[in-house]
Order: sequence, then C-alpha cells, then structure tokens
Amino acid sequence: NQTHAAALRSAWTLLGALQQLLRISAPDGFDPARASQSLKGRVAAALGVPDFAAAEAALVRAKAEAGAVYRALIGFDDDGAGAPAR
Repeated sequence: NQTHAAALRSAWTLLGALQQLLRISAPDGFDPARASQSLKGRVAAALGVPDFAAAEAALVRAKAEAGAVYRALIGFDDDGAGAPAR
C-alpha cells in the first residue's frame, strides 16, 4: 500500500540521515543533554527542520509511523506484549 511505503520511506530517509551525521560527529554516542548547540543545529539541518526540538519531534513521529506500519503488516496487538493479534 502506498501509505505504508511512504511512511517507511520517510522514516528510513530521516533515520539514515541522522545515523550518517552522528557516526561522523558523535562517534562515542550522542547525548542530547550534553551535545553542543552547533551539533544540535547540524542534526536539525540534516533532518530538514528548523531546530532541535523539531528534529526530536520528527524522529518520534517517524518511529511511531514506521512502528504502526510494522504492526499493521505483521498483525501484532498494540498492547506492547508482542503477542500476535488473534
């Protein structure tokens, strides 16, 4: 379905851009609480959003949308227990 494909493509693009940036800029791990404003700005720019708060929101949204597609395709309940839907 086109909606599922668009959600997965968007999440993959967003997470791929973030992964590439952080591999180069924060090879020892990324901690938002300790990251410089410059790095946070680069994260926002890499994700195509105006600021770091918007980047965080975009990541939460992308992960939620990709998770919803996974659950819809695999047929798992939304109870968090990982049990297949009946």
